[in-house]
Amino acid sequence: MMGRGLMAGIGVLGTALLGGCEALPPPPVFPDITFAHLAPFRVDVAAVEVVEAYAAPRADPHVEHLAPVPPATAMRRWVADRILPVGETGTIRITIQDARITGAALDVNETFSALFTTEQAARYDGHAAMLIEVLDERRIARALAEGQARRDRTTPEGINLRQRDEMLFALTEALLADLDAALEPNIERYLGAYLR
Repeated sequence: MMGRGLMAGIGVLGTALLGGCEALPPPPVFPDITFAHLAPFRVDVAAVEVVEAYAAPRADPHVEHLAPVPPATAMRRWVADRILPVGETGTIRITIQDARITGAALDVNETFSALFTTEQAARYDGHAAMLIEVLDERRIARALAEGQARRDRTTPEGINLRQRDEMLFALTEALLADLDAALEPNIERYLGAYLR
């Protein structure tokens, strides 16, 4: 049986060890990327169909699966917020053709003078592409519109995971805003006969 002195010593040691550990900051919570603030396109079809033709490789140089909100997820949300079926027949089929973010290391100057500067060490490139088709009841395409967008960001040396996630979120948000801007005039022009 342990003596009281030994038990008290273990208690003090445990308290000291716990006191020396700093609590980890909570992981950042990122908002959804939504388009609910924009008026939806009211389309004369009965149903919406989303086809994901792009599958994230989940291997270098692809990093879209590491983003807090992957581009494909934001593109599905775009469909939910911006496409509203108001007809009785037909389908609007939206194909996610590309939803990638790739990363690449940049050459960093390793001279002595470079030790006193912070250089851009990595570049991230995002690309999103979407095809929108109006199908009749026989599944024949009657009209189509498409759009794509590209965005890139660079990051400095020594960023942590939280900073990387913040950059990937900002890149995705900007990429989807550009995609929306590319799609809107094409939808109005090429799908105009089906808009209500």
